[in-house]
Amino acid sequence: MPRPIPCRANSLEDPQQRASASISSVRLAAALSMDDLAFRNLLLESGVLSAKEETRWVPDALFTLVQGPLRNARRLEEATRATKFMRRVLAFYHPFALRFSDLPKDPVRPPLSLSLGDCLPERELTARLPSSLAPLCPRPRPHPMQLTDKWVELGCELVSMLVSSPVGVQFLLEDKLLPQLAEALFQLDTVRPPLPAPSPTCTD
Repeated sequence: MPRPIPCRANSLEDPQQRASASISSVRLAAALSMDDLAFRNLLLESGVLSAKEETRWVPDALFTLVQGPLRNARRLEEATRATKFMRRVLAFYHPFALRFSDLPKDPVRPPLSLSLGDCLPERELTARLPSSLAPLCPRPRPHPMQLTDKWVELGCELVSMLVSSPVGVQFLLEDKLLPQLAEALFQLDTVRPPLPAPSPTCTD
C-alpha cells in the first residue's frame, strides 16, 4: 500500500511563518550577542535602576531585555547579583505588594474632566492649536487597559525567561514571588480544609 502523504500547513502561511521565525531568530541572536556597554545602557534606559515606581519604567526596553540579553546566563547573573534590576522588576509582581495585582482589570471610563489632548489625536490637536501653543499641548495618554496588558505580557515573558535558566530558577527560589502566590491561592481555595493547628509541645 502507498504510504499516506503527511498533512502540511497552508502553503500560503508557510512562507510568512518562516519569515517571521527567521526575523525573530536574527533579533534574538543580536540581543544575545549585545556587548557590555550596550547591555548596561539598556538597563539604565529601562528606568528600573533609577526608580522603584513602575510608572517611570520603559516597557519597550524591559521587553527587549527579557526577550534578548537576559536569556544569556552571564547577563542574567549580572542583573540578579550585581544590580537591583531583577529584584525590583519581580517585586512589582509580588501579590501582597498590591502593585501589579491592583492594576485595572476591566475597561475604565475616562474621567469627565478631560483636556483637549486626551480626546484628539496629536495631529488633529496640533492643527487646531496656534503654533505657539502646540508644543505645550500634552500628548494623548494610553488607556489604562493598554498598560495592564503590557505588564501581563511582560510578566509572562519574565517567568518564561527565568524558568529556562538555572540562574533564573535559583533566583525564583530565593524570591518572595512563589511563596506569596502559593499563599494567595490558598486563601482563594474554599474547598480545602484549613491546616490543623500545631500540637502543643510538652516540656519537662
